[in-house]
Amino acid sequence: MIARAAALFAALLLVSCAEHPLKLQEVASHVFAFIGETEEIKPSNRGNVINTGFIVGSDGVVVIDSGANHKHGQMILDEIASVTSKPIVLLINTHPHPENVLGNSAFAEKGIPILAHSETTAAMQARCETCLKHTREQLSEEIMRGTEIVIPTRSVEHSQDLSIAGRRLRLLYFGWAHTEGDLGVLDVETGVLFAGGLVFHDQIPVMQQANTRGWIAALDALKNQPITRIVPAAGPIANASAVADTLVYLKSLLESMERQYAEGKSAIDVLSSSDLPQFREWALYDWTHQLNVQHVYRELEREELSAERDELYSGLSAPLAPADPWCAAFASSGFGPAVTLTAGLSAIPNSDIVDSTAARCGSGTDSCQWLR
Repeated sequence: MIARAAALFAALLLVSCAEHPLKLQEVASHVFAFIGETEEIKPSNRGNVINTGFIVGSDGVVVIDSGANHKHGQMILDEIASVTSKPIVLLINTHPHPENVLGNSAFAEKGIPILAHSETTAAMQARCETCLKHTREQLSEEIMRGTEIVIPTRSVEHSQDLSIAGRRLRLLYFGWAHTEGDLGVLDVETGVLFAGGLVFHDQIPVMQQANTRGWIAALDALKNQPITRIVPAAGPIANASAVADTLVYLKSLLESMERQYAEGKSAIDVLSSSDLPQFREWALYDWTHQLNVQHVYRELEREELSAERDELYSGLSAPLAPADPWCAAFASSGFGPAVTLTAGLSAIPNSDIVDSTAARCGSGTDSCQWLR
């Protein structure tokens, strides 16, 4: 009986996949996007909760992000084949979240090179095994069948123009923002920006691995680009004003947290006093905004701790050693890894709020970031 029920459930999942094809939209001439669902990852959406896309040039096709699993990546490839017979010459991973990169295996099977920022590559090497396990638990073994971790084969370190497939693409990197390795991909000919994780539209931004101040600075810089339309991280296609909309949310949240932190409110207190009513209509507000409140509060805690630590040890001849790139976070205590001092003094813990997965420390920093 149990085996029969499991088989029926698997069959229903397969039917769900067939009944929910990718939503293809032409954004500009020869520029296309697949619009994901504006909801949390769950079996009914198969992890298709972010926007991906592709650009057709005179000599080939460039794809932006590969989806949440092997099947998702294969569906992207099939849809592209229905639009053009030109070869796919490059896949770009905009950042290391699982829903953006776990479809890489479908592209690797065809020998398609994969490019990302070096920080994204490092993050995938450090934590993709955990991400894959977590995503498999969210979606099911059946949906994730065939999914393997495939690390990008090419990397960039900074913003640069890339001539490929008969198109000129501008790869935009502004430092740690939504994640440590965010790339925006601007098609110079049409002005269409594939924003990766930098811009959300009508959906609350995901901040679990964000550097809030860095993200704000990135969006301030992004406003200077010649953008006509945006394929956001999630939500419908937008015009350039979506950059400002995301920026207003981040600044409003940071200002609210700074004020309340200065007032001495606790991490629990701020959960009930940080409503941003102008964003209530954005998708996932009830859940994601609360997570963002906690994340920014912990960032402010780390800033204060870092300032106190710098003052305390400013007279030491031996500097603080770089933080260990991996740290086990203790959700019950709110404390993360210890920073080792080359002077052999007592270790000082970092604090962060995390989920049940491990946390990663930024290279050379003392701040831990959650995993999705």
